[in-house]
Amino acid sequence: MQARPHTGKTHQIRRHAADNGFPILGDTEYGGGRASRLMLHAHKLSFEHPSFLARITFTASVPRAFDEVDPLVAAIEFRELLFGNVGRFCEAAQRDADSQSRPTIAETDTFRLINGEADGFPDVIVDSYDGTLLVQWQTQSVAEQGTELIARLQKECRPRAIYEQLATKQKRAKPKLVGSSGGSADGLEAPRQRFPIRENGLTFLVNFGEGLATGIFLDQRENRRRLLAMPLAGKTVLNTFAYTCAFSVAAAKAGAVTTSVDLSKNYLEWGKENFRVNGLDPAAHDFVSGDAFSWLKRFGKRGQRWDGLIIDPPTFSTTKQGRAFQAERDYEDLVVLAMPLVAPGGWLLCSTNQRTLEAEQFEKCIKAAARRSGRIIEPLEFGTLPFDYRLAQKEKPYLKTFWATLAANPT
Repeated sequence: MQARPHTGKTHQIRRHAADNGFPILGDTEYGGGRASRLMLHAHKLSFEHPSFLARITFTASVPRAFDEVDPLVAAIEFRELLFGNVGRFCEAAQRDADSQSRPTIAETDTFRLINGEADGFPDVIVDSYDGTLLVQWQTQSVAEQGTELIARLQKECRPRAIYEQLATKQKRAKPKLVGSSGGSADGLEAPRQRFPIRENGLTFLVNFGEGLATGIFLDQRENRRRLLAMPLAGKTVLNTFAYTCAFSVAAAKAGAVTTSVDLSKNYLEWGKENFRVNGLDPAAHDFVSGDAFSWLKRFGKRGQRWDGLIIDPPTFSTTKQGRAFQAERDYEDLVVLAMPLVAPGGWLLCSTNQRTLEAEQFEKCIKAAARRSGRIIEPLEFGTLPFDYRLAQKEKPYLKTFWATLAANPT
């Protein structure tokens, strides 16, 4: 991180960092993790020289000790600090909460531990699901050299179990169990058994052997947090491409009556289980199996309306009629189908993880869809990845979300 202080106070940067929940590595006085030295470096200092009547700048190169920091230990300590029961961080999160009922981060036990190059491990993703780790290799070559990292994760994290998954652009395999608290279990298939994790105070069931994904997309945590904090009592919410209905659970917990649409009946049944483990009766909500595009058209012809509507399609998918959907090309048409279904004064959540669809272009397509639908957006709010999804220098976030509030009186 880079700090640009405008004033000079004793321990200013160190205190601010600690108070905001991320003390500097090696700063034991303010709760920082272990390191060979305080990992704070004065890189550049500029000032107006009173005699020379010119601006003088001094620059000092980064110390070698910074390059010797163990990236795995640093990543683990960083996430443990953010997601552990750290009083200072939880108090800061609560101060920033929109309401007293908003959950604090301490109610989350599932997060991204390593996010590739940003954490010093290019082409490696590691997620922790309440102490069970899923390691994703994004290239074949990294997977072939992953034995050492698996062993180090076992030592440093002491997880309940470790699974690995090959997830390249060309191939996505099922996860395999490679280690557990009871010792190695190299090459075993992941059991087809769901287990609970916590997020924002909610419970979700996940599984590492039931399909290619785990049952929840962790990068949508902050959008689900926002749903939880919204005044949805007595409101209705339509969740398209619902998968295992995590968005629907958050909306229902906030008081909404939800409708979840997904092509897979199995995922919708999984969603009903997510409702039950959160004390919600799935019978009080609707679960619709089928193609989301077809159902959006059908809902429109029926004149049905919802107070909120969620669109989070996969990057690529195939419609029931066999037409391939590509976010960069087709998202505007999808929003055009959704706009008429939002009640006056309601809201629309649009989300995409299409890397080649830039945020500015995504915003333009949503606004264009509003014009085509005769709706007025006021306002349009942008969101992206949670803070544990760190980005490498010059890396752009793949996740882009827009919350669109639609005017009470359509044009």
